[in-house]
Amino acid sequence: MGPAYREHLAAALSAAGILAEVVFTQNRTTMVSVRRRPIQRGGRVLDREIRIAERFAALGEKTIGPIVAFASGKRGALEVLRELIREVTREERNAPSPARVRPQRNVAMRSRGKHHDLAQLAELERAAHFPELATLPITWTREGPATRSRRLRSIRLGSYDPVRQLIRIHPRLDDPRVPTWFIGFVIFHEYLHHALGIGMSRSGDRRELHPPSFRKAEAKHPRYADALAWEAAHIGKVLSPSW
Repeated sequence: MGPAYREHLAAALSAAGILAEVVFTQNRTTMVSVRRRPIQRGGRVLDREIRIAERFAALGEKTIGPIVAFASGKRGALEVLRELIREVTREERNAPSPARVRPQRNVAMRSRGKHHDLAQLAELERAAHFPELATLPITWTREGPATRSRRLRSIRLGSYDPVRQLIRIHPRLDDPRVPTWFIGFVIFHEYLHHALGIGMSRSGDRRELHPPSFRKAEAKHPRYADALAWEAAHIGKVLSPSW
């Protein structure tokens, strides 16, 4: 996106009679938004603010017409805009986000814990629910002494890194009081992220980690209800430094 794009967009907005301030953002979710509010700019009074994600503007000139139509409130403009948004997300689905475009540090892999073997549990979940997928690397994360000695306000039991295609599991689950089937469910959850990719909101303008399709697939796990019940009953204890 260069000066020519900005000039062409400004000209198109002016030709449509739209007096707007255009702001380009680094937003990773909302691509285009229009907010109607009076804005004083020098001797001009603008009637709305249009915010455009730079990654959306990177599609070039073909976005200008849909943006102007959307800002004008034209019928059918939103559907055209959504299709362009889907084009952006399709291109980025398997690409690292800008925040991750940097040399990746090596991850110290540690799948065998004091009480639970993640590699073994992961293979059981993969074979049962994702036999068509290749085995993903999995590791316990590390918890420093300072974190270990205080009560956590929240906890991320597991995570999936789409860049490395790596699953990480929080070390507080490496405890004999945590059922192996519960850890298996957490692993299943992260495998779903790998299998289903990044979902889209119903409006088609933002990404969702847990769209309805994800939740529907997750609920098919045979220990789904048990896992939710166990977490609800024990999460307070897991957060405690005395766990």
